[in-house]
Amino acid sequence: MIEFTIEGTISDSSLGGGLQSGTIKLFKIPAGGGLPDLVTSVTSDATGKYSITFQRDKSEEYRIVFEKSDYFSEEFTIYFSQLSTNEAYVHNFSVEARSEIKWIIRNVNPQNTADQVTIQKLNGRTDCEDCCPITSYEYTGSVYNDTLSCAVAGNKYVRFYIVNLATEIHLDSVLCPSFGVAEYVVEF
Repeated sequence: MIEFTIEGTISDSSLGGGLQSGTIKLFKIPAGGGLPDLVTSVTSDATGKYSITFQRDKSEEYRIVFEKSDYFSEEFTIYFSQLSTNEAYVHNFSVEARSEIKWIIRNVNPQNTADQVTIQKLNGRTDCEDCCPITSYEYTGSVYNDTLSCAVAGNKYVRFYIVNLATEIHLDSVLCPSFGVAEYVVEF
């Protein structure tokens, strides 16, 4: 029986140190394509280390998927040509804790239906289902009360512009706590 080993350490880039109890799943992609097939799943130890040993087969590509509650999932591809039966393939990586920024938008001085405010998000994650694109979000109306929520990396700043009635431009940022919610009230 011929075996490969993939090992490494998972670091928490939001809080520092190794990340304990993360789930690392190894999938194989059959030669010529096809659906990923789960080979095995392991859990990182107290220092963030993991090790996966598996039998060599005819797969050309392998996929590592990392998951842990309150962290963004990560996915990596490793090709058959990168693996060796003589030594372990080392794959260290870091992951980010989840956080949320919530803009609370209110028209507190309604003048007419053309009242407008724009939030221009300048940075932050865009690669998850509840992440927001880096773009402008416009809110118009005389009676307005809404919320814009975006998943972001924990312990990082999110920068943005607030443009009020296309005349007043304000650059700001908010530190988003790991595993928490940062709220920012936008009144126009």
